[in-house]
Amino acid sequence: MKIEPPTFPSLPIILVTGVPGSGKSTVSRILAEKLGGEVIEVNLFAIERGLVVGADEDRGVQILDIDGLRTALRRELSERGGWVIVSTTYPEAVPADLVSFIVVLRCDPEVLAERLLSRKYEKSKVIENLEAEIVDFCGTSARYHLPGKPLLEVDTSRISPEEVACEILEAIRKGVVQSPPIRWPRGPLVIQRLRARDP
Repeated sequence: MKIEPPTFPSLPIILVTGVPGSGKSTVSRILAEKLGGEVIEVNLFAIERGLVVGADEDRGVQILDIDGLRTALRRELSERGGWVIVSTTYPEAVPADLVSFIVVLRCDPEVLAERLLSRKYEKSKVIENLEAEIVDFCGTSARYHLPGKPLLEVDTSRISPEEVACEILEAIRKGVVQSPPIRWPRGPLVIQRLRARDP
């Protein structure tokens, strides 16, 4: 099912953000299929453009040249026609004026912990991502760096990626302006239990 782009003041670009394990890659791919668009995975884009400037060995993450990445993404996005889904944990790397709609994928910390552990993440890395999820790090970053943009938070914990994509498309059709942040009051308990597990 493809839909006609709503009337946006800029290019039809959807930013999909969320912590690892929230479903960004899968949901972005489904959205692109439904909209007849393309996906840009920002981490892969940074590697291809030589915009990885180092690595934080302790945290197991790459360090990106955010300013260079923003410039390269501006050039890339400005040249593309039609729908583009930009998938990233770094909303600040995406030129705000080119983004039409923001999606923040959220996940219950208990579900997220199991997803990340099944991917063989180190316990310390799982806890770091749980902490980011509990404080809505990606959503807060998106609201700060792309102020005033239509933004939808979606709980991906117990619905399929297909259902998540359909919820996003429906929100775009309806013209959702801002959805409130999702809260996880039991999140700290999940971390506490995880810390108590054997290494």
